[in-house]
Amino acid sequence: MQPYRVGLDVGTASLGVAAFSLNGQDEPVDLIWHGVRLFDEPLEKGQAGLKSKKAARREARLQRRQVERRAGRLRRIDALAPLLGLDLTPAPDSGTGLTALRARAARERVELDELLRIFLRLAKRRGYAGEFRPKKDGVRLGEVEGGSQDLEEAMRRRAAELDRDRVTLGEYLHHRQQHGLPTRLKVKAERADTSSPWPNLYALRRHVEEEFECLWTTQAAFHSVLHGEHQGRPLQQVFHEAIFHQRPIKRPRKRSLKLAAGHCSLEPTLPRAPRAQPAFQRFRIEKTLADLRWG
Repeated sequence: MQPYRVGLDVGTASLGVAAFSLNGQDEPVDLIWHGVRLFDEPLEKGQAGLKSKKAARREARLQRRQVERRAGRLRRIDALAPLLGLDLTPAPDSGTGLTALRARAARERVELDELLRIFLRLAKRRGYAGEFRPKKDGVRLGEVEGGSQDLEEAMRRRAAELDRDRVTLGEYLHHRQQHGLPTRLKVKAERADTSSPWPNLYALRRHVEEEFECLWTTQAAFHSVLHGEHQGRPLQQVFHEAIFHQRPIKRPRKRSLKLAAGHCSLEPTLPRAPRAQPAFQRFRIEKTLADLRWG
């Protein structure tokens, strides 16, 4: 059989194959066969343009995971209710009066069951804790980063009006509620006088953590139980972890950013090889060649 060599060109929507005959020095001599196969990319049209067909399933999976983790935080806080001397966790409500309660708890005494209601709310909406990547132009800010800075500026103006060093996030939300503004910051609400919407404001994780510290410090002066401990740890640390615990981001064991996640299907006890590794590329080529049939 005459020796030959096969060249492959694998794209996102095409596959090209060419076979060359070789001489005695393993050099290409003649093109003996070639073929191209075109197929549709795994994309579908949406309102934002073309996107992957897996995007909808991925978004639904992420949303289910977020709902499940949020419910888990609420269950952990429910389990901590007896530490405050409460037999039952307060029943959830619509939250219409919770904003005013958050503002009052930062300065005045509230009951422990009311404080626990506030903690449940903080666990549900605890702010963005990610990082901000610089834009390509180096000047323009992203929507979340710019919205967080706008929120901080608005909170500073409110603190200056009250002649205070700072105000908590709950106090600022109560101020917005009193003036008929939406308390859900990320909701685009149209102005009453013009057609332009209110600017989007984004609360960061540290804003909610600062409010938690202020609430705990204020209420600890009225409730001695908040100075207690649980399993050798202060109650404040226990509740803080239940509300703000963040799972660490999964990092690849190696520095290669192209490291495939998961374990090898042939050797389940070993991780998959990096995609940029020559051994992985060789296996991929040989597997593709074994799947081809030509004549």
